[in-house]
Amino acid sequence: MAVEALRRFRDGFIMIKAEIREVKLDKYDGKIYCPARKLTPFPACRQKSPGTIVLMFKALPTLPGFTVNESNLSEVMWWVDCQFMPYNDSEMVTNVTAYIPRPYMTPVVISNLVQGMVCTWRFGENLGVSFWRNTRSATLPKVDYYPDAKRILYIGSGQLHITDLDRKTTFTKDKSSLQQNFRFCAPSPNNLYIAVIARHSTQFELTVLKPDVIMLTLGQAMCHMMCKGFVGTRRYTEQVECKWSPDSAYIALSSTFGMLFVVQRRGIKPHFNIRNLFKSDVELANARVFDFDPRYRHSMLAFCSQNHLHVCNIDTSSLVLEVSVHCDDPVAGIDCLSYNKAGTVIAVATSEACIHMYDPDDGCMMYTMDGRVQSQSKGMDLINGSYPTILRLSFSHTGEQVASASTDGFVRVWQARPDMSLQNSCRNTILQLVAANKVQLLPLPSKLLAYLLHWPSSD
Repeated sequence: MAVEALRRFRDGFIMIKAEIREVKLDKYDGKIYCPARKLTPFPACRQKSPGTIVLMFKALPTLPGFTVNESNLSEVMWWVDCQFMPYNDSEMVTNVTAYIPRPYMTPVVISNLVQGMVCTWRFGENLGVSFWRNTRSATLPKVDYYPDAKRILYIGSGQLHITDLDRKTTFTKDKSSLQQNFRFCAPSPNNLYIAVIARHSTQFELTVLKPDVIMLTLGQAMCHMMCKGFVGTRRYTEQVECKWSPDSAYIALSSTFGMLFVVQRRGIKPHFNIRNLFKSDVELANARVFDFDPRYRHSMLAFCSQNHLHVCNIDTSSLVLEVSVHCDDPVAGIDCLSYNKAGTVIAVATSEACIHMYDPDDGCMMYTMDGRVQSQSKGMDLINGSYPTILRLSFSHTGEQVASASTDGFVRVWQARPDMSLQNSCRNTILQLVAANKVQLLPLPSKLLAYLLHWPSSD
């Protein structure tokens, strides 16, 4: 009885401490964290004409002891995640695992490959790479740079890790006795929270953590209680993801079984569900096809159904924009979606090895980057009758490059059309001369500061 009383007192104290800390952190909401670094552009020596692939590399570096038998490439499925470093377009982090797919069953990890290897890539005249030792992962690989550009966040073998880039300091969150494994994680733009999706049998739980030594829990809730039917299967084949709103006040959650809903960070309360947006049953194409508009604090959310791009207002549950996604093959699907940092472009990747660029205001398709018409050494080839699935898109800070990670195990860096406006040129020049955390100290109007730092300026 005494032990139980002490445990309840401890849990109560932790929750009270979390609520107090939550109030103190509210004053930082609405602003994206600015690291103490100047903008480093993508190397000029590697830039080419828009729409072409300027760089392509295998996400698993060629290192002694790490080999994969690819004599039959159709039997190998790579799962790759990639992200440009904040304010450094010449550096990227990747996470990779190779599987042998099984129809309607959990894929099998290739035994002679370290699952979930994290690598840091440097784009200069010569491609440089350094790999992180002991970064095994028990789930689909997921890695993120922290907004401070000093740490990375990734899911290990049963733990959640925050590691400094010098690899000297690591914060670890172990799974509880009830949680089978962590499935997805994402740091908030204001650098103050982590959203984690964990799985309990067939159920998923969303947890918001404070990224410090003790990984304090600020709130948690079961996903099926906020969105009916948001549960997994016994085969463990589903994928779930989450993303923060630009103001770090809301979290969107998605699944491969077609569901998408948004919750408030504080209190973990339901706020929006795409089921309430359409009269008919419209489902998400997959778990990777949604993103918040970075020009707004949280209200605008873009997502894709099987053949359409939608933009909605989650505060009013109203549809703002709906356009058909161009595909030559009527049975082609949509793989991935992402906004650029400025919110002026929505990139939509399709299963035809194409990345379509849409105007987020009127839905016009501005241009297409086609992986089928690239040079033979960098293009995307058919494997077993279909093109590799594009798993992730990542824009550079300037928006002039787009990185794509696909199931053939390659990361491709595409040259996007640059924004030639005077405002954008001035912004990039200022950020190359002044560290991001010093820009907000410049004697400039607040709207201009928000423009320079990509802060959301609309409700």
